[in-house]
Order: sequence, then C-alpha cells, then structure tokens
Amino acid sequence: MRDKAEKFLEHYLLHHKVAATLEPDDLMLLRKVLYNFIEAKKDFVAFSMLLSYCSHTLTSKQSFSKDLAKISIRALEMILDVEE
Repeated sequence: MRDKAEKFLEHYLLHHKVAATLEPDDLMLLRKVLYNFIEAKKDFVAFSMLLSYCSHTLTSKQSFSKDLAKISIRALEMILDVEE
C-alpha cells in the first residue's frame, strides 16, 4: 500500500494547480503531513479521501498556512476516526 500511495502522492503534488506553485519549503511541509498520514493510517481509501479534501482546501499560495492547518486537522481526525 505504501509504495502505491507514495507514487500517487508524488503525482498529485506535481499536477495539482496550487501545489505546483508552492515554495519548496511549503511543498515539503505538505508532503510531510501527507506522508505521515500514509504511515499512520495505512489505508489507501482514506488517503484518497484526504487528497480529495486537499484539492478542495488548497485554494491559493497566499492562504497556504491556513489551508495546511485545515488539512492537518482533517488528517488527524481521520487517523483518530473522529466523526464530524
């Protein structure tokens, strides 16, 4: 599962319209959050759902800090199986 998810993640980061415009340090932070999710959850379906959430949440380079916070919170909720 991990190799498949990592390949999927790298493809996503290269082709997402906002992620492609991020500074290298910002991209590294996003990548770290998503890789940590892969390690913790080990569920490709959940990972796909988080990437879908990322696609809706990453709105612009200017709001990256706020968007990353939302993504991190959502990832933690998914890891802990917290219902909304």
